[in-house]
Amino acid sequence: MIQFQNRQIQLPDGAPVIVSRILGSIDGSTVRQFEEKLLGFLGQGVQHLIIVFSQVNYINSTGMGVLVKIADKFQESGGDISLIDVPDKLIALFNMLGLLSLIKLSKSEEEAVQTFYKNRSQGSGSAQQASVQPKPVAPKPQPAVSQPRRTVSRSAPPKQAATKPRSGAKRKTYIIRCQSCSSKINLGARPKVGTYRCPRCMVVFKLQKNGKIHFQK
Repeated sequence: MIQFQNRQIQLPDGAPVIVSRILGSIDGSTVRQFEEKLLGFLGQGVQHLIIVFSQVNYINSTGMGVLVKIADKFQESGGDISLIDVPDKLIALFNMLGLLSLIKLSKSEEEAVQTFYKNRSQGSGSAQQASVQPKPVAPKPQPAVSQPRRTVSRSAPPKQAATKPRSGAKRKTYIIRCQSCSSKINLGARPKVGTYRCPRCMVVFKLQKNGKIHFQK
């Protein structure tokens, strides 16, 4: 069983705040009622909620998830919620589950009201400052400046002087292909008549006087 004792107060600027005291347990049988009751204040135009937890006997994991959901909904509307008079055992549980970064705790009702008003003032101030910022003016397009055309004079290519072959130029070497392994055999610049051997397959061939090559089978 769960009960709600609700009353309404105001922020210094007149914005309404609901103070809801919860009596009982938030478990599988009451969590739906707990969610619908507190989110119902958003439909009434209330953006700030203080929940008094001093008489909450128990809250299960589902109830803690719903509590985070309620905080998100109020923050999305531009407001917030704050829990006060939370028992130490629940604070330790919230801390262990990492919920203290998602749900705000206040020491008293007055502290929660001051926090709401401070955040509300900062939010409205930043929104007002953003609204008065001048819009950037697009620069006017500058007229295109025609660049003078560059003229390139074409001149006849210089004549190349005839070059004589250097005396130290390499002489032509005689290379043949082995009939056995098809590898190239370098006979040098001045091969002599005689018998040779392929350095790869070791086949023997002869260089004859008429310049012909005869490979032995």
